[in-house]
Amino acid sequence: MQEKYVVCEGSLPRLEASVVPCSIKHTREVKGLGNYWMVEKNADGTLESYLRGRKLKGKELHLNGYKGYLLQKENDEDKIDDNVNVNYSAIGEIETFQNFGHERIPDANDSTNKIQEWLKVSSIIHE
Repeated sequence: MQEKYVVCEGSLPRLEASVVPCSIKHTREVKGLGNYWMVEKNADGTLESYLRGRKLKGKELHLNGYKGYLLQKENDEDKIDDNVNVNYSAIGEIETFQNFGHERIPDANDSTNKIQEWLKVSSIIHE
């Protein structure tokens, strides 16, 4: 299986992205989400929200000058096997995103928080 990523610079909308500790079978933009997904920023900079009655706590992660892209799979998931190319196209651009945990802020060992470490290493390598 071969994967192909397509990014068209300059023509992408700025989007907000949140990583939540659950599995949602919908990965596209949701219209009218503001009625259901409300994030409060506390005085200490932490974030709080609720999803289906569960309290989520999180923090905002910055990409520090890097661009992030939200990708959408173009292939039909049911028809993908080892002989089919998987294509992704960028649907939006992000500069920050929110990372949430169940009733606690994800710690440094959280896989999403490791992006911050990768950005530090990347900036050292590319100096």
